Amino acid sequence: MAINIECPVCGNTSGKKVSAIVAAGTSSGTGSGSVYVNDEWHNVTTNVNTKTSLAVDLSPPPEPNSAVLSCIGTIGIIFSALTGIVSFMFLNSEDTGFAIGMMLFCWGLGAVLALLIRVGNAKVGKQLPLWERAMECWDQLYYCDQSDTVFNSVTNEHFPRSRWAMENYLESKSGFKLK
Repeated sequence: MAINIECPVCGNTSGKKVSAIVAAGTSSGTGSGSVYVNDEWHNVTTNVNTKTSLAVDLSPPPEPNSAVLSCIGTIGIIFSALTGIVSFMFLNSEDTGFAIGMMLFCWGLGAVLALLIRVGNAKVGKQLPLWERAMECWDQLYYCDQSDTVFNSVTNEHFPRSRWAMENYLESKSGFKLK
């Protein structure tokens, strides 16, 4: 099956692959300079990531992940367990009721956090196939700068260039929700 890269809006045959435009319009590096704070000059270095507005509009959907939830949840579980263990050590003290209450609260909090991690990972597991389908659709897209249109090279479906239009198109084709 031959791929038609002619723009369905204006007929221009110099359409460019969206993935190539995003790659060319994205850069990262290190920036350095000096800042004046509290009557002193300080040297600063920072990582810099930039994208052209065209690359932002045409960017692929972000891969679903639960890394932040897992990290926060794991730290919370460890903290809850340690606090529960410390509370357990005070069971022989005068205020046994407080120690038991604190221990149960901490272990309950740890259980809730573990459940949240499990739910988050399950949600990501359901979203991953939809994201893969969205990426397949995104990989078929071309951009015509003459008509400022994004189009599917296989189906000739097209839409105006905007982040909103890109998100709606990919969601309609894959079911993957970007929001």
